[in-house]
Order: sequence, then structure tokens, then C-alpha cells
Amino acid sequence: MNILDVMKAPDVFGRFFPGLDKGSWDRWQTFLRCLYGLPLSPNELTLFQQSTGRTAPDPRGYNEAFCVAGRRSGKSSIAALIAAYEALLGEWPSKLGLGQAFHIFILATDREQAKNVFHVVKNLMSSFEEEIERETQDEIWLLNGARIVVKAANYRATRGYNVALAILDEFAFFRDEKSANPAEEILTSLLPSLIDGGRILGISTPYGKFGLLYDLYKEHFGVESSDQLIWKAPTSVMNPSYRQSTIDKLLKRDRILFASEYLAEFRSDIESFLPEALIRLYATGTQQPPVPNRRYSCFIDPSGGRQDSFTLAIGHAENEKTYVDLIRETKSPFDPAEVVKEYAAIAKQYGIYEVVSDRFAGAWLESAFNKQNLAVRLSDLSASELFLEFQARLSSGQVSLIDDATLIIQLRQLERRTTSGGRDKVGHPEVAGYHDDVANAVAGLIAHAVRNEKWTEEKVEASMPQTISHRPQRVEEQRRRTYREVVQDDLNGFYNEPGVGSGRPLRRRP
Repeated sequence: MNILDVMKAPDVFGRFFPGLDKGSWDRWQTFLRCLYGLPLSPNELTLFQQSTGRTAPDPRGYNEAFCVAGRRSGKSSIAALIAAYEALLGEWPSKLGLGQAFHIFILATDREQAKNVFHVVKNLMSSFEEEIERETQDEIWLLNGARIVVKAANYRATRGYNVALAILDEFAFFRDEKSANPAEEILTSLLPSLIDGGRILGISTPYGKFGLLYDLYKEHFGVESSDQLIWKAPTSVMNPSYRQSTIDKLLKRDRILFASEYLAEFRSDIESFLPEALIRLYATGTQQPPVPNRRYSCFIDPSGGRQDSFTLAIGHAENEKTYVDLIRETKSPFDPAEVVKEYAAIAKQYGIYEVVSDRFAGAWLESAFNKQNLAVRLSDLSASELFLEFQARLSSGQVSLIDDATLIIQLRQLERRTTSGGRDKVGHPEVAGYHDDVANAVAGLIAHAVRNEKWTEEKVEASMPQTISHRPQRVEEQRRRTYREVVQDDLNGFYNEPGVGSGRPLRRRP
């Protein structure tokens, strides 16, 4: 029996796919035919061409397939069907030694999400209780050696196993605070673990125009010679029974967001903020002790100690470049007063008596640092503005970072979003459990360290506006003189000696 036979048979899996007789699952049957190298009808061939950009499928089927489909299209049910079919009827025992187990992994952003597919698998397997050796919350062991296992997405998850099938559920959203490219690393670790003929199936709604899913789509969609099947189709195509009126209403509310959710379109309002190659190019430094007579700056991203980390970054500006000399992170839970005491002692070692803080810090912060004889100045820039200034300085080579794993990963995972008002918003992915506290402290340091550097007369002259040719020269000279006087007034009383405060940002005319 091939996979379509068991899908349609009432005494096998047919009862779990309502609407089979009404054509509700016809489009998915076409996908399965392509995956397993089964013949297509003329209508099915047309759907294949529309969904893959190719003229004809590989008659041998595909060992790597990635399905980009809208929500409510039936992805989880089909993934579960493939898992159950391979566990029960796959020819894996004949390819392994006596008594060897083979594994079918269901990987998702977290274990709870992976269980969405796993629960459907359990329902499908309920018709074959006599084949089940034992069952737990996240594993099903069959007498034939099959092991169906739920795991959170991690590149270590599949190492050391004989893998017959790996299902990557919603893998466009794979995140890992210990890895910059979790989806890519998982795929790389899976390939050597596959049994001969084993399959990798990725199913996901699309996300931004970056990451592994988008890279695979760009590289293989519409490429006749590719050995990877990239299938892309909206909800209405894969599940024609889903109400079109609901989709239309949501598209009217937010076209960009729901075009991704239901039309399977990659979002144009989200993009990766910094390429990993650029980050690693300048993240080669090491932690540096304080140097006498050097002017240091300090930026903190405070936390109340319950969820986010409390972070600190110290550095200095020298020869048009900003160097990060020290990074500290205290993860929750912690006593904020004790962290302030610790960070104040570190700052004083670097001759710092005023720290700049994230603008959303509470009133308690100033009081806590004042008790340690340090002043606190709130940044006049939002987190997004700090990151955008950091990006500009990093791209122009004006930054030297510490080679710190947490910093590199958090910078790599930053996303730029375009809001409805046309403004850029930069931050960590909107997924529970992800942070940008270390990255925010470093970006704040980079943005403010240059401001705290004492300006020379040459820098003042270089910062002045360009002369406008159509203005009378006398008027232009008067304007330049006035501007110089304003800047000089700032320089005279602006930067104070340590212990008094390092002043506010330099005011410049547009």
C-alpha cells in the first residue's frame, strides 16, 4: 500500500481525513504524489507547475521537501500522516541491522509546538495499538523498531540516531538563543544522520525575506534540475473548504501580515538587520582592563530582575572608532540593588561616574546609582534608534566589538520591521523567551561613546553645514560664525571632569 492507499482506506487512516470524498484533500494528495514519485493526472500536473514553478516532478520522488503553505491549510495533518506511514510501513528495518531502532523526529521551535503534529500522529496510531510497544508524552515506540519522537529544535537533537524521517514544523520560526542560524545548523546536522532513502520534510508558513526557508525558496523554486521539492501555495489552494470570506476580511485589516499567514507570501516589512559576516568581521576583540587617562563611556540596559537580563557595556572612542572594552550580563532572577552595586564598582574602575541608561528605566534606577555615587542619564534615543546608529557605524568600520557569543547571536537575530507609519523598528524576534539586552547595551554604548568624546576645532569645522552657493557670502559667514559660537559655548561648559558628570549630547543643527 502506498501512502495514498492508507490515507483513503477507512480501516487505516481514512476516518481521520474528513471530506476526502468531497475533494477537500485532493491538493495534498497531489503533493504526496510528487513527494513519493507517484504518477500525476493532467490536472494534478497543472497544480504541481503552479506550486513549484517547474514543468514536471522527478519521477523518483524527493528526499528533501519544503512546503510553504498558509495557515489552516492542513500542513500538520499531512506531516502526521507521513510520520505514521513511515513508522508503520516504511522499509527501514530491512536497511538496518538486527534490533536497531530507526527514528522519526518531529522538531519545532519548542516541544509544545511540536506536540501539535505529535497529537495527530497519536490519533492516527490509535488504530494500531497492537503495534505499539510503549508510549510517553513525547515518544511512541513501535515493535518494529520505529521511534516517533518530539523534540525542540536544536542541532544536537538528532545526532547519534538512525533517522528515517525528520519533520521540521514551522521551521521559518526556529529560534535558539545559543545559535545564530538554528534552522541551517539543524539541517546540516540531520543530513549525516539520515538512513539511505531517509527524508527531511519542512512545513511552515513563511516569514521575512531572510533565513533558511527563504534561501531554499530562492535557490530551488522553479529550478528544474533541483533535487529538492519546494512547494508554495496559499491556504485557499491547499484547503478549498476554508472560508474565503474570513481570509478577505483579515487581508483587508492588514494586507502584509495576513498575506504571509494565508497567501503564503514572504513578508516585505521584516528583514534581517545585520549579516553575520559583517558582525564577525568586527567582533574580534577581547575584554580590556582600564587604561589610565583614557575617557570611557558606559551604557546600561537595566531590568527589575524578573525576566530580562541587566546588562552593561563599557568602551571608549579613539581615532574615529569606538571600542567595546567590557560586557557584563546578569540573568534573571536577581536582586537589582546588588547588581547596581556590582556595576557601579566596575564603572568606577574605568573612571566612570555617570552612566547612560535605556530611556525606559524606572525612577528606582537613578536613586540606586546615586547611592553608589554615580549619576544616571537617560538616553534620548529609542532602542530602535540606537540599533540604527549602531548599524551605520558598524557598516562603516567605526566599531570594534568583543568576540562574545551572546552578543553575536543577539545581533544576528535582530530584525528590522517597517511600521504602518513608515518608521523602522529594530528588535529581537517577537517570540517568547528571546532577548536583545546585551546587544542593546552595546548599541547604546556605540551611539553615546562618540558623543562623549571631546571635540577638537577641526571636528567642529568639519561638522558645520555646507556653504550654499546662492546665499551672499557675508550672510553665510555670519551664519557660520554664529554656529561656531554656539558649539564653542557647549564645549566650554559641556564636558566635565569625572565625578561631576559628562554632560548631555552635543546639539547640532540639521
